[in-house]
Amino acid sequence: MKVLMLGWEYPPEISGGLGVACHGLTLGLSEQNVSVDFILPKVTAKKSWNKVSLREAEEVEWKKVLSEEREWWEDVKVLEIGSYLLPYLSEEQFVKQHVVQKQTKEKTVLKEKLEPLRKKLKGGYGPDLFNEVVKYAIIVGEEATKSDADVIHAHDWMTFEAGVMAKSASGKPLVVHCHSTEFDRMGVHVNQHIYDIERKGFEAADAVITVSHQTKDLIHLHYGVKLAKIHVVHNGYFPVATAKPHKRNTFNVSFLGRMVGQKGPEHFVDVARELLRMDDAYRFTMAGSGHMLDELKEKVYKMNLSHYFNFPGFLNQKKLPQFFADTDLFLLTSNSDPFGIVALEAVSAGVPAVLSTKAGVTEVLTHAAKFDPWDTFSIKNFISELKGDPARLKAYTKAQESDLKKASWQRMGEDVVSLYKKLISPK
Repeated sequence: MKVLMLGWEYPPEISGGLGVACHGLTLGLSEQNVSVDFILPKVTAKKSWNKVSLREAEEVEWKKVLSEEREWWEDVKVLEIGSYLLPYLSEEQFVKQHVVQKQTKEKTVLKEKLEPLRKKLKGGYGPDLFNEVVKYAIIVGEEATKSDADVIHAHDWMTFEAGVMAKSASGKPLVVHCHSTEFDRMGVHVNQHIYDIERKGFEAADAVITVSHQTKDLIHLHYGVKLAKIHVVHNGYFPVATAKPHKRNTFNVSFLGRMVGQKGPEHFVDVARELLRMDDAYRFTMAGSGHMLDELKEKVYKMNLSHYFNFPGFLNQKKLPQFFADTDLFLLTSNSDPFGIVALEAVSAGVPAVLSTKAGVTEVLTHAAKFDPWDTFSIKNFISELKGDPARLKAYTKAQESDLKKASWQRMGEDVVSLYKKLISPK
């Protein structure tokens, strides 16, 4: 079996769980003897292993443009880009885009004409993201006409247009894999253009994969997709290597994720403030980047708590072992999190997690305590009780480690292959 897979990021270039999940899935599929032809807008480290081949979009031989592609391109004249509505922007990209929007309030015009269309893509999540999404879709549509893949598999909205184009050009079944919806990222203040792309992808797909039942229900509610069409496949995780912790006499609580509203970092700061009112032996690390980072630092400074906090910025995979080695408890405070692979990584490193009820990973870490992210009082009390009872903390940690048996990339690969087979040879 062969899969034409479409994604927007892949290690080592990642901005969140999407790239990690794509990597894990490809490994899981390769163990099921599935060949994966993975097309990315930009490949930082070109690799081919275990039946997985990474290709950059510009490598695709492009000789013609399908009539449907031509019509679609002609319809895409002007795309309005709202300030922070685009997902996964880095802090620098967000600030740059926000300033441009605030000063000019102009629409970004696609200047490239259809012939010749420049194929070079930058990848990532810059202010010209919509432009790149269009070009990527056209290139993938061309590739699909000559691909011998049995299934097309597209990850998140940036590749949904490409997936729809590829299905139309090849006639092969399409699976769209939703790692996060526009409602997760923006709440009710959705970017209509992104929402429309997501809805078109869900409607055109032969099957929709979500990373949690929570996301399945959300897609059914907000996009009108039938529940029978949506299949839940939980993510796996890559175990974090052990490291020697630094000597200390404090109880360290950590946050790791994008500093954006979806992840609820402000709730973490609120919990920290309440814990420090009870006991000054706590220390707090908030790792990650995003447009809220400066706001959070200022909030901590105004509370006169800066000496209790550490903001190390974005951490790559190599820095995770030491990060978790110096953490006593991991706190996930997401306002809306389809999954939350980072919680599995924490537990794999021997660090217990306290989770938000809004996180899909609670479906896997069933022994972890779950709280409404706004319930600062209850979260504070629970953490304080664990800190004061080492035996309870140890038992709490062990229980979560047993939950890890439910999650693996191999199991994810098995579930996805089972779905592929139903689409290829329906009874």
